Amino acid sequence: MTRPAEQSRFPETGADHGTAPGKSVRLTDALLFGIGFFWAVDILVVIAGKALSELDVMFPTRAMVLTAVFEVIGIIIMTLRYRELVPAAEDPEMAYAFPERRGKPNNVIIAAAVTLLAAMAGGSLAWLLENLTGGIGGVTYGSFIAGTAEYSEITVLITIVFIVPIFEELAVRGFLYRYMRSRYGFMLSAAVTSAMWSLCHNNMLQAVSTFILGMALAYSYETTRRISVPIAFHAVNNFIAFLDAIGVIGG
Repeated sequence: MTRPAEQSRFPETGADHGTAPGKSVRLTDALLFGIGFFWAVDILVVIAGKALSELDVMFPTRAMVLTAVFEVIGIIIMTLRYRELVPAAEDPEMAYAFPERRGKPNNVIIAAAVTLLAAMAGGSLAWLLENLTGGIGGVTYGSFIAGTAEYSEITVLITIVFIVPIFEELAVRGFLYRYMRSRYGFMLSAAVTSAMWSLCHNNMLQAVSTFILGMALAYSYETTRRISVPIAFHAVNNFIAFLDAIGVIGG
């Protein structure tokens, strides 16, 4: 049964506000791109890694390189699909779409400030919990950073600063959040998608900071309506983590 047309949840949708109404993100898009691609990359890395081991193809950065390769492929596929959801066109589901704004994004400074505060708060909270608990299950907040030491700096830089932010923001904010936001309010949509994103990091202490950061990234997407904004903020956050990993900051 087709739903009757209803007023969009987003009053700024429309030419007068510089937005490009797009098609709704369907549940299949949200499940495939927003969740499935995370698990698919991990599975493919394991399978490809074992295949390369059988062929005696060994190099220290194999796992990260394979992750980067599969995520680039994922980025290409998601970008092609995402572009289909943005253009202005007559569509019966347009009233339920989460539109992207054309031209220069608004509210970037406010979104940047919120993201910075969230990153600082999340990192501080995770650090505090680590010191109070001594780590959860032997895993510390810095486990991921310490785990990058075996890789070359250029591999880590390209992967976590350029590839990962694009892949994860397209999947989590571009598809999963956008699907939920076209149907539910901001807080529920941001909380659910941030929780799912944080749990994908397989580090409970890092999940704390990631959840808080995810809420801020969802806010930046909500207020600017440009997926490029949370991608940029995510990249900056990861670049700071990279500088910490190589000892430029944080001692």
